[in-house]
Amino acid sequence: MEKQSTALNLFLLPLASLLQFLEIDAQKLTILVVLMCIDMITGTFKAYRTKENITSRRWIAGFLSKLVVLLVPFTIALMAKGVDFEVKWFIGFSLSIMVIAEAYSILGNIYTFKTGEWVAEIDAVSAVIKVLRNFLENMIERGR
Repeated sequence: MEKQSTALNLFLLPLASLLQFLEIDAQKLTILVVLMCIDMITGTFKAYRTKENITSRRWIAGFLSKLVVLLVPFTIALMAKGVDFEVKWFIGFSLSIMVIAEAYSILGNIYTFKTGEWVAEIDAVSAVIKVLRNFLENMIERGR
């Protein structure tokens, strides 16, 4: 048990330091991660209810896509630190949008599980990435 605690601390300490350095709201990030886990669980229930194939390959692909989504706030924060640009507000906004999207997905999964009716998904992450991409393109254009 002590080895597990040491290993966990060796992971959490650098992560906490990185969050503080990048000024990423650890509370929002934690909430997002918890909601992502709940979404994976409720998504599995939804797939069972709608008789979709539940395979480990599909579940792993979903899990990996959630991990990639977590790279968005880190990428924004690293970019901002690298060019001395204040975008803490945008990082917070992005995390908030992702939290709302995960909550929406969970509620949609629960609704589908209970009723068997599909609910339209929203892709908030793509919207955040699109806004960021446009913002960066404008920055680059002004810099030329």
